[in-house]
Amino acid sequence: MDSPERAGVPAEEAALQNFAFAGDEDCLFLNIFAPAGATALPRPLPVVVWIHGGGYSLDSASSFDFSSQITTNNNSYVAVVIQYRLGAFGFLSSEELVKGGGVANAGLWDMVHALRWVKTHVDKFGGDPRKVTVAGQSAGAGGALLLAASDEAVGLFDGVIASSPYLTTLPKHDGDRPTRAYKSLAERIGCSTKTISSSLLSCLQKADSLTLQNASDWVSTQGRYGQWEWRPVIDGKLVRDTLTQELSQGKAGVNGRRVLTSNVADEGPYFTWQNITTQAHFVSFLQSNYPTLSAGNVSEILATYTQKHEAFLTANSKDANNTDPGFSTNGLESPYATTVSDYATGWQQVANNFYAEVTFVCPSHWLANAYAAKDGARAWRYQYSVPPAYHGVDIGSGSAVDVLLAPVDTPGTAVTMSLRLALQSAWGQFITRGEDLVLGGSGGNATVWSQWKEGGRGVASMLNANMTGGVPVGKVSSFDGMVSLNITSYAPGDAGSPPLEAVLNVVDGDKWEDGRGERCRLLADLSPWLAD
Repeated sequence: MDSPERAGVPAEEAALQNFAFAGDEDCLFLNIFAPAGATALPRPLPVVVWIHGGGYSLDSASSFDFSSQITTNNNSYVAVVIQYRLGAFGFLSSEELVKGGGVANAGLWDMVHALRWVKTHVDKFGGDPRKVTVAGQSAGAGGALLLAASDEAVGLFDGVIASSPYLTTLPKHDGDRPTRAYKSLAERIGCSTKTISSSLLSCLQKADSLTLQNASDWVSTQGRYGQWEWRPVIDGKLVRDTLTQELSQGKAGVNGRRVLTSNVADEGPYFTWQNITTQAHFVSFLQSNYPTLSAGNVSEILATYTQKHEAFLTANSKDANNTDPGFSTNGLESPYATTVSDYATGWQQVANNFYAEVTFVCPSHWLANAYAAKDGARAWRYQYSVPPAYHGVDIGSGSAVDVLLAPVDTPGTAVTMSLRLALQSAWGQFITRGEDLVLGGSGGNATVWSQWKEGGRGVASMLNANMTGGVPVGKVSSFDGMVSLNITSYAPGDAGSPPLEAVLNVVDGDKWEDGRGERCRLLADLSPWLAD
């Protein structure tokens, strides 16, 4: 039988080749959004420092404009949007590089130095250096997560906002994977790679910036399906090797006193093979993307992810042409997102959900656990579930919806003003006060957003932000030119249609989607084998 890799999109053409890699090594600038007259106020304003995402390989500060969100929150804070070196410029690593005087995790160090700059200079723009929240989405949230657990960032911020934190597999700085990327970069430039030697490093240092950038972009597309090749590494200083397990168990020492962390409902489909129809295909996907998993590890994953759903999987296997109708789950009753979503059903959804949880969802879960367990700290967590809830839909100029930064009265989308206002106001409350979060709402909607595991022992209270009503609209969707999928979204209808309304419910995040807490504990236990 052909593996999914050969039956569909080959791994060497995997998912990321259609991205537009652009940028410049000379990128260490930042944008500041301050209310008019901020410097003349009697008291300085709290500050949020935003780190953009993009797989540590693309995007820029220019994609994120905080003006509307600040206005929505009565001009009550200052926003600083930073940049950091991407691709090989920020995340090249190998034993030779470090021995030769280079620095692993240069892109993460850029984030640290930007935060230090903010502490020193933000008062000149009306900001309060004592009230800083570091925030980000995807890789930016992953960077914020790593800084939250790093001794090098102590005292640089008081709060963390992490939207869909991208916690990649973390190899050691001199491990096989970063060394392969190092050699691939050199080979692309034309340096001899027969041995790792000082002459290879010297050859790289002689290359001009544009040549390095083009080679870096090429290496970015050569990783496993849905995985970026450039990534943070365990360097023993900024990033330590037991991070995942410490976070999940609430044993990680974290910086600051509060966290607001989230994920969207369907993080995985655009990063996962889209031709998985059997258990054998799913196992092949696991073995290809996570090659250090043992047979016993795979058996544990199958038992936890599929054992309770065998009958549904048999009856609802996702076909390879993506024509089976999917639907969004409500998270509280069967069927669950473990086997069905707006994007997929059956074994395809098992793979989508596994990738989502190991890469974005459980890192959010673990980060909330870490802050909830810290004396005097607070944690809040939410899921954005409005279809289509794909990765990145909730924030930034690349999103068609942009719930968190666009004006709250933006017309013509499946998100009402009330939902935008509720989430943007919650962010504002977190940035400015960091105390109890109060939600706008009506009818049966939640108004008080309970903390996640308050005091380290309470219920894993999670806000689920969704919509009801509207008219279903089917369409083919692609994410930045990657694989196209058939999905359903909801749009405002005519006078006779059910109105779009925000639905805000606080649920048990551990029990959500048939036991997400249990699955996240398993993935934390397996983290040494999920790394490469």
